[in-house]
Amino acid sequence: MTRIRIEGLLAAFPKLVGSGGKQHTYVETENVRYVYHPMEGLYLMLVTNKQSNIVEDLETLRLLSKVVPEYVPSVDEDNVGRAAFELIFAFDEVISLGQREPVNVTQVKQYTEMESHEEKLHKMIIQSKINDTKDVMKRKALEIDKSKVDKMRDRALKGDFGPSVGGGPGGGFGGSRYDMDMGFDSRPPMGGGDDDMGMGMGMGMGMGMGGGSAPAGADAMGMGMGMQQSDHNDSQKMVLDTFAKLSTGHENGTTLDAVIAELAGSLSKAQVKSAAEALVSDGSLYNSCDEEHFLPCFAG
Repeated sequence: MTRIRIEGLLAAFPKLVGSGGKQHTYVETENVRYVYHPMEGLYLMLVTNKQSNIVEDLETLRLLSKVVPEYVPSVDEDNVGRAAFELIFAFDEVISLGQREPVNVTQVKQYTEMESHEEKLHKMIIQSKINDTKDVMKRKALEIDKSKVDKMRDRALKGDFGPSVGGGPGGGFGGSRYDMDMGFDSRPPMGGGDDDMGMGMGMGMGMGMGGGSAPAGADAMGMGMGMQQSDHNDSQKMVLDTFAKLSTGHENGTTLDAVIAELAGSLSKAQVKSAAEALVSDGSLYNSCDEEHFLPCFAG
């Protein structure tokens, strides 16, 4: 049947019901028979040809009238509209290719709500694969972060410095990270070092170690700290000194929050964060075990 044909039959039904007697639940026209059942303010209707068995049609209509309350507790136009798809699927279980199926209300509800075991199993497998992939991604991310931390630590503690040179008459120093901080190379020329060079480097090292006063109690200060601080402003020096102090005895260093709390009376939270970012940028601080913990590059 075409859509226009169906719309025409539905449009004619209200007029036929009004003209028929109330003692019957069907109305016939020249070509079709309407079998209907009043349900509160609506009608449940079957449209069949006149050759159809009216007894079977009434049984089908009775079954449909029992199915409707299972999906629409209060039968009105709004509720029927909201449950339209559920009703269509349920009616499709009752009538197939124009013929009634041998089912009851319980079976109809079971068929429309039935869950597929294969579908559930497939969804579980897909979810398991997704979870496994997430775990692998997390492990890889941790490995990459650990590798970065190890490289930064090796670069800070070793770097590309030359081998140590034995002390000469002038007390020359071997290459170390302190030389890098001072901005000169303490290694003597190929021809060997002289007394003047050794003395100059010794004085430079002493001055570097004396520069940059540390706050009281900062017993974790190392020799390289004063030299690293030479290019830092006051707030950066205070933050770096505090990281060194709080990292003493802690292999993984300390957190930014701990430094902010320690310097609460001297620097604001924004100032501490800004100084820490600058220290990380110039290599004075680096992440240790995770993104929250930091170590000064001179900390052992």
